[in-house]
Amino acid sequence: MNPPQGTVTFVFTDIVGSTRLWEKHPATMGAAVRRHDELLREIFARTGGHVFKTVGDAFCVAFAGPHAALTAAGDVQRRLAAEPWEDIGALTVRIGVHTGTAESRGNDYFGGTLNRVARIEAAAHASQVLVSGVTRELVRDNLPGGLGLRALGEHRLKSLDRPEHLFQLTGEGLPGDFPPPRSMSVLPNNLPSQSTSFIGRTTELEAITRQLSGTTRLLTLTGTGGTGKTRLAMEAGAAMTGLFPGGVWLVELALITDAERVPSAIIASLDLREEPGRSARETLLEVLRRQEMLLILDNCEHLIRPVASLVADFLKASPKPRILATSRSSLGISGETTLPVPPLGIFDLHRQPLGAPDFARRLAESDAVRLFVERAKAVRPDFVLDAGNAAAVAEICSRLDGIPLALELAAARLRLLDAKQIASRLADRFRLLRTSDQERLPHQQTLQALVDWSHDLLTQQEQILFRRLAVFAGGRTLEAIETVCPCETLDEADILDVLHGLVEKSLINVETGESGEQRYTMIESVWHYARVRLQDSGEEDRLRDAHARYFLAWAEQAEPHFSKSDQAVWLAKFDDDLFNLDTAIRWFISRGAASEAMRLLSAVGRPMETRGYLTQGLGLVQSLLDLPAETPPALRAKTEFAAGRFSWALDRYDAARKHFQESERLAFLAGDNKLATSCIIFLGFLDRDNGQVEDAEASFLRGLEQARADRNQVAEALALGGLSRVEADRGHLDESRRLCEGALAIHRTLGDHYVIGFVLWGLARTAIAQGDITAAEIALREWAGISASLRSQWVMPYLLQTLASAACADGRFERAARLLGAAEAQRDRFGFRLSVTEQADLEADLAKITTALPPEQITALRNEGRDISPDSIWMVE
Repeated sequence: MNPPQGTVTFVFTDIVGSTRLWEKHPATMGAAVRRHDELLREIFARTGGHVFKTVGDAFCVAFAGPHAALTAAGDVQRRLAAEPWEDIGALTVRIGVHTGTAESRGNDYFGGTLNRVARIEAAAHASQVLVSGVTRELVRDNLPGGLGLRALGEHRLKSLDRPEHLFQLTGEGLPGDFPPPRSMSVLPNNLPSQSTSFIGRTTELEAITRQLSGTTRLLTLTGTGGTGKTRLAMEAGAAMTGLFPGGVWLVELALITDAERVPSAIIASLDLREEPGRSARETLLEVLRRQEMLLILDNCEHLIRPVASLVADFLKASPKPRILATSRSSLGISGETTLPVPPLGIFDLHRQPLGAPDFARRLAESDAVRLFVERAKAVRPDFVLDAGNAAAVAEICSRLDGIPLALELAAARLRLLDAKQIASRLADRFRLLRTSDQERLPHQQTLQALVDWSHDLLTQQEQILFRRLAVFAGGRTLEAIETVCPCETLDEADILDVLHGLVEKSLINVETGESGEQRYTMIESVWHYARVRLQDSGEEDRLRDAHARYFLAWAEQAEPHFSKSDQAVWLAKFDDDLFNLDTAIRWFISRGAASEAMRLLSAVGRPMETRGYLTQGLGLVQSLLDLPAETPPALRAKTEFAAGRFSWALDRYDAARKHFQESERLAFLAGDNKLATSCIIFLGFLDRDNGQVEDAEASFLRGLEQARADRNQVAEALALGGLSRVEADRGHLDESRRLCEGALAIHRTLGDHYVIGFVLWGLARTAIAQGDITAAEIALREWAGISASLRSQWVMPYLLQTLASAACADGRFERAARLLGAAEAQRDRFGFRLSVTEQADLEADLAKITTALPPEQITALRNEGRDISPDSIWMVE
């Protein structure tokens, strides 16, 4: 049966007290739940219900219409009441029914209708069915036989801005007498009704409920400003109103500046009066001894000491109260548990193709995007996330780090700007992101004020380190901080303690980098704020000099490892500091420090190539070569060589030739034989790619002779690989394979996996020409594994093209056509073009496929191939 679409009636059920029953009857509860599931599935199947989700012992069911839904709900309660449950006594459920529209994706539904039916179900008592006003209106003149609806009045439900008129399902065999629904209107609390929906945070809500309903007596939600700690605390409090007979009480401390007023503020929130002759503190302690309640102490960061002292007294006075605090730092007292509240989940723009056909759909699954879209609709009801604005929305949510307050302020700008305009103005985010909404606290009305509030709470040393940390980009290690950031008023020995303070106050995050090393990061908005502070301090140039020198030293230490067996470890370290390295190179260039910039870029040229930062690398190296400064020939030779490699990888063959020739000239001038030999060999590869086999052979032989004279194994293996390709071009396949296997053996000894991959590519092509398809595919599988482990995705077009050649040679023409389509898509992705020899190989493969398959089928197969993920190439038929 297909899931209902359009307007759907939802039935949510949940066993009441299941945790208690499991603890009391562990031996029989399993069988009872299985019987419960059988009964409900049988009833829902018979009445046309579509069970789209079960969560524990709760059922979520969709019906095409309300009549069948109400019939099913009544039948469930009657069948469960009639069932013998042995020593368990009774297994009861509460049920909520509501009708509305919902978005259907896969086998699930999403939207506000689902939130409302969940809240209606939560308000019901054991064996009760609660029905929404919408559903009642649809059936009021045509109720299913024997059923009725009793009005229970209007009720404010947890997390919903609009009250709900509730009705109780009545009928023969259904209990009739219940207390009022368990709504916010009945349970003691002072939680404000919310005018906006609550998005995401399922994991955090579950953690808060689990801990405060268990043994945790003080839980502090920590995080940087704007991450939604207050809203999360209120949502959690609303979800737990039924657990605390004394109520759930919100105490807003943001506007309290006098520490002595904290107890009075709590008394006022509890709607109590201070008693004559007793202090506010004593009155509070007396109340908390008697009542089991949840206190939500919101915005504690500027009152840490008085709040911590008061809460410590609460915890000593009685085991009854539970405290949920929100703060940018922990209270730091015994018995406290902290729960960090990170920004909402965002879409990783660096690992997702923005132009993919389903980009907007996948983007909509991000909590940050869902929040932005929801708030956007509030100011622009016609706003829709689609292919036209998806990239801009992704950029907004990513650059604002998924901070809910920042996203809400950005969405409010849609009254005047479109998403692309907002994204383009984020460089000036502190001017852009502001509101006149008087319901917000002053420090939440602008992004600037939000961070000002945190900054003003820092000590002098913390403020110094905070602004100095802005010299880094994309994270920093403790070693880097201790090297770059000390000054006369901040000693290196104090850095760790001051950094700890910034972490505690949620301005710095502690994360694990790609390399496994601990790194200290800032969200982008906080980093922009700190950078302005650094610029205003007059320290920026000195700090940027120190930063660039540190990363130059790091890169020169790392350089040898990028071509050794431990290259994967050092590539991960490179990934961690990619932005810092780029920033350092650009700083050297801006200062006219050509020698330092060339040293740094030459040191990281290889990992930039390996990871596929080809256009970025070529742009930097071109900027360097255009500098008018005089530089030593040895340095310029290395820079020209890096330019040649980037150009070659980007299929810019004429430019690559020019750079390699200049590098060779300068290397001989500087006496760098190893570099000169590498240039000669790479020029040979360029000749061979251009179909100039004789010239290529001459270059490879010359390079081989020089490499052996210098005992340069790297160059020797490269030259042998080149000669292998020459022999293959001449049809001498056995000799080609012998030379290639010799080159491969040397490279395996040297441990340079990145180069081993390219030699395997040559071996595979020779094996295909020999008809040894098994050997070819073994080599290509190994190359694919190496490329995946080194994250060298830019080689995929060549790998796929060669796999297509293997399939073609093996008579698997449909597979070959699909793989050619996949290779073509990857070439388009990276902007590559085929060399002369590669184009000849492609045309030969197409000629074979054309003789076996009709043109229209070939076109269809190639189009199918364009949608193949590189991860699934081995499953292509």
